[in-house]
Amino acid sequence: MTDQWYWAILASMGCGLGYYLMHAVLQTNATQMAPSVRGTAVSLFACFLFTGQALGVAAGALIVDGLGIEWVLVFAAMTLPVLGLGFGASLKRKKRLAG
Repeated sequence: MTDQWYWAILASMGCGLGYYLMHAVLQTNATQMAPSVRGTAVSLFACFLFTGQALGVAAGALIVDGLGIEWVLVFAAMTLPVLGLGFGASLKRKKRLAG
């Protein structure tokens, strides 16, 4: 399996693109939620984003130590699509209520 390293590059590019797209949508919505306090909304968005990343790395490290890296990857592969679909459904519902 080590001779198929190029799959790791494609997977990394796909994951990076997915994360970028989800982050861009969330950041755009953070700037539109409360226009009168846009700076506060964006700073809270950044605070929660980086806090969540730090907590995720800490939790992932505990899982890797106890169970192995495979379980972190399985968990991410199962939860990130659900998270993206949830955000999409929420935005669709918000658009339907506004329009």
